[in-house]
Amino acid sequence: MKKKLFNLIDSKAKIGLAGILILLLFGTWLLGLNIKRIGFQLIIGEITSILSIRVVKRIVKKKRKITTKYSQDYAFPSSHSSSVFLLATIISYWMPILSIFLFPFSFLIAYSRIKLGVHDLIDVIGGGIYGITLGIIMIKIF
Repeated sequence: MKKKLFNLIDSKAKIGLAGILILLLFGTWLLGLNIKRIGFQLIIGEITSILSIRVVKRIVKKKRKITTKYSQDYAFPSSHSSSVFLLATIISYWMPILSIFLFPFSFLIAYSRIKLGVHDLIDVIGGGIYGITLGIIMIKIF
């Protein structure tokens, strides 16, 4: 039963992220925030995260406990964790009230990666720290 729940969480993560981005767009419109700047931070942050994590994984070469057709590369750091924490950090900077939802959602996604057996705790902690750090860098630079 638990594995089914975490498979559901993991498979619906992209839908949840899309919902968060829709809320972000609506919120920026309501609050009159600079949507171009926020969008730029999110897009450049995600591209940077995806590309740099590939490099880090090839350097560290930490094997996964299990592999699936979706997770055949190395484990550390978790790119799922990095992505959700990056988004949570940037969006929470612009709309702090959303952090109440975004960070618990991010922890749930990270935990689901552990429960599904594709990552260890250190992988998701590394990915989370990486995503938060990269989010802060994107806010400072752009």
